[in-house]
Parts: sequence; C-alpha cells; structure tokens
Amino acid sequence: MRKFIILAISLVALAIPTLALAGTTNVGNCTFTTNDQTKTMSLVADCSTATTVLVKDGWTLDGKGFTITAVDGPTASFNGAVVQNVGTTMHVKNLKIDGGATTYPENCNRVFNGVAFMAAGGSIKGVTLTNIGRPADTGCQLGRAIVVWNTDQNTDASSAPLRSVTIEGNVVSNYNKNGIDVRGHVNATIIKNTVTGSTSNLVARNGIVVYGAATVAQVDGNTVSGNNHPAMLDGAEATGILVWDASVTIDKKNKLSGNQVDIDIVAGGQISGKKYSA
Repeated sequence: MRKFIILAISLVALAIPTLALAGTTNVGNCTFTTNDQTKTMSLVADCSTATTVLVKDGWTLDGKGFTITAVDGPTASFNGAVVQNVGTTMHVKNLKIDGGATTYPENCNRVFNGVAFMAAGGSIKGVTLTNIGRPADTGCQLGRAIVVWNTDQNTDASSAPLRSVTIEGNVVSNYNKNGIDVRGHVNATIIKNTVTGSTSNLVARNGIVVYGAATVAQVDGNTVSGNNHPAMLDGAEATGILVWDASVTIDKKNKLSGNQVDIDIVAGGQISGKKYSA
C-alpha cells in the first residue's frame, strides 16, 4: 500500500509542470491560447487588432479558421504586418486575415503586409488573406499579402543566412501591390495557392513575385488571375508571375488567366523545369 501511495503522489507531481505550460496572450482584442510544450498559439475567436501579432521563434500560429481584421489606430493607419515573426522561424496555418477595415486617409510611407517573414523561414498553409493594402487607385505601392524578405537592399543578399519557406494552399485576393512576394537569400516552395488580382490604373499589381539573384523558388500548381494595369505608367505591366533576377523552377503547370502578362522574366531572371506556360 505504501508503494502505491508514493507512486500516485509522484504521478501527480509530474502532472503539475505540464499544466503550467498552457496560458493565454492578447493582441488588440485577439486572444490566443498558448502551449509552451507544442510551441503553438491558437486563436479562440474572430477579432481585430491595430498592432502586429508577433509569433515567437519556432512557434506556430493556428488560426483555427477564425479571422483577424486589421483596423486603424485612433490617430493613424495600420502600419506593419498583421502577423510577423520574432525569430528566424515561424509557421502560420488555418487563419483568415482581412485588411478591409483600414479606412484612415492613405499614407504611402507606411507598411501594410498580411503575413511577413522578415529574415525568417518556416511555412504558411491554408491561410486566406484579402484587402491587404488599400486596393483602390491611390497610387501607393504598398500592400503585400504574403511577404518573405531576407535581404538588405544596400548589400549582397547572399551574405544573409539562407531561409527556407513553404507557401502552400493559401487564398489571396484584393491586394494593393503583390499577392505573394519572395525576395533575398530565400529558397521558397510556392505551391497550390490561389491568387486573384484586380485592375488598377495607378499600380502595376503582381500575383507572385520572386525577386533577387539570391532567390530560388519552386512555383507549381498555383492559380493566378486578374492582374491588370491598363494605363501602363512608366511602361509598367501587371503580371501573374514576375521573376526578377531570380531562379524559378516550374514542374507542375500553373493556371494563369486574365493577367496583363502571365509570366514576366526580367533583369536576368531564369525559369527552368518541365512546364512554363499557362
């Protein structure tokens, strides 16, 4: 009997630290449950925020199918990314992000991104992003729904540590500038996304951008449509897939339609693989 009691007490003692691993965190009026053991923060309901939701290094943000709505602060437009990494790795899944509630007078010097990987890798899967950056014809060159940025514009991007990211099965629409934007010392897998642009006379919108000599991407099985810039100011064209001085492989056909230019290769960009065309 004594051995049994000692064993029971030991099991209870072992369970106590596990309970301490769970908690909550709040950003704006968004509440997330957190679990230190699984490194997961899970959204508990639809919510809004005027500040960035930061994801700790190596953690996963699980949206559980709920929506985060970006809103303006009391005196200024929303500025930054709705969701962004803190460290070098971040994962985001099962989330919806809507930027349509940002109505403050436009500031072309601000930043407005949906999910931003800044000098970081990881993954974004099953995320729906809409209305990122004022889609009206304001002429501001901002609004990237998904951005992976691992470069310093003033130095050779290849000097930065290589970051790998998977962008898979996301739905992106009504962005102001670019739907998916990857640049710098990055190895990206961009597959099975649906990216729907729109017509603008002031902004040359692009569905998927792979930018920079240090950037490598696999771009397969995406559906990209509706990017148009009829005015062609300064000769700029809207594109479905823009490869700018980067290396892209296409082995599975992308469905491209209704874009001013479906695939544009500029400044030494290269495309290889089995299937290049629409």
